[in-house]
Amino acid sequence: MTTIKRNFVIAAIAIPIISIIGFLFMFTNIINPNTIFVSQCNITNNSILIKGAFTDSANKYRGYKLTYNDNTLYIKIKGSLLSFNGSAGDFNISINNDFDNIQKIYLQGSNSSQRTLIWSKQK
Repeated sequence: MTTIKRNFVIAAIAIPIISIIGFLFMFTNIINPNTIFVSQCNITNNSILIKGAFTDSANKYRGYKLTYNDNTLYIKIKGSLLSFNGSAGDFNISINNDFDNIQKIYLQGSNSSQRTLIWSKQK
């Protein structure tokens, strides 16, 4: 096999493999709350601290997204199959409590029907 053909075959194999791996590293999605374990949820006047982990070993923590509506905070946990920064499935979220009178905190999935109550104000 000539050098040009060999290089073409190598490139034809390597480019799709590198593309797929790159896509998996960058692909981030909202994790279903049924696959999240919350070990701690502390609320003060200044901060909200949530510690937990994914129950499946495939997902890696990549961040979160907040929505606040009607005294309820919804947290969407983001994860991916692979991660460049070496993050594990464990997460430690610290949020500034700039919200008025939080009554409930939910973990929410990609749609509003996927939600799990993780904190409710004691009366």
